[in-house]
Amino acid sequence: MKTRNLAVVVTLLAAGGTLRLCPWPVANAAEKPAGAKKAAIKPAAKPVVKSAPAKSTIKPLPRFVSAQTIETLRALRGGGPPPVLQPLANGEPLPDAVPGLPGADPNAADAFVPPTPKTTTGDLLAQVFPRPVRPASVRPVARKPIIPRWVRYPLEWQLAGMSIGSRVLNKDRFNRIDRYCLMAVHGSPTAIVVPGAGAVSQQPPEIATLFPNSEIPGWAQAINVSLDNNHVEWLYNRGTYAMGFVADRFGFIDAIIVAGVYSPIANTQMEDPLHTVRLSDDFRTKVLFRYGYPDTMETYQVNAVASGGANVAFRTFEVRYEQSYNVVFSIVNLRVVRIYIFGDPDFFNAARKKQLREQY
Repeated sequence: MKTRNLAVVVTLLAAGGTLRLCPWPVANAAEKPAGAKKAAIKPAAKPVVKSAPAKSTIKPLPRFVSAQTIETLRALRGGGPPPVLQPLANGEPLPDAVPGLPGADPNAADAFVPPTPKTTTGDLLAQVFPRPVRPASVRPVARKPIIPRWVRYPLEWQLAGMSIGSRVLNKDRFNRIDRYCLMAVHGSPTAIVVPGAGAVSQQPPEIATLFPNSEIPGWAQAINVSLDNNHVEWLYNRGTYAMGFVADRFGFIDAIIVAGVYSPIANTQMEDPLHTVRLSDDFRTKVLFRYGYPDTMETYQVNAVASGGANVAFRTFEVRYEQSYNVVFSIVNLRVVRIYIFGDPDFFNAARKKQLREQY
């Protein structure tokens, strides 16, 4: 038995007059009798403090950045151009492929299929029995004439990562480079074409290698156009395709030409998968079915004269949409091999391009 002091509590009972001894520990008042159970001490509950949602620290890049940032961005995307403008569907960019087409991305269907609505009880509306309603009645209403629109956008202003009205080189007052100018998107050109004869009569020693038989290479001839004294053309050779950008004397681009057999960035109609035309697309199913009958058709001198000499047999020609649109397609063996768009930089300003992009 543990050593402890016991106090004797003497209680006189008025009824019997007897004494009752009650042993109780006094030395440690916090201890309870041996038979008593110890109550578990619960820690005080700490107040739950809801933390605020973490804010994103990633800030979008400004339009004008340094030359080092331009080179870093071009290295990250492998030298290709960034998407300057993209079509929107319900406020979101269109997917790479439309569901239902051959080779389409199956995950792209989520952008076109709206979510199934639910009732207040959580049941899908497709599982709820519909309420009977009166049949619809037809009212005679004066119909407005519907003008058929072959493609989504009425005009072309973007091709090969650049848009008409962009500048070859643009800087702000702090000498920062515009991320969407030609020098930042595509870098230095392979060649530059100027109108007329060159002012310098001396020829470089590499003239025989660069221009055999005193002719420009075939890739440059495919994108070369007639120039006046106020325009120059910047040429880019990318292997399977070549690009040409015609700029005026102020440095604004007013024509874009892409020629070749394959190009991942040469897409008309803002890369809209339902209306775009790319290199090597079929003449009938893509060009005619999406742009309609051409305004004019031009043939090349390589066509063979048919019997009689009145007509020509051709599979190499140009379809020109110069009045209905502002695009020209060159066709070889019923395949698109060249796309040429043009326009006035003053017409395709920032406000009009924003209007065409968001309201069509």
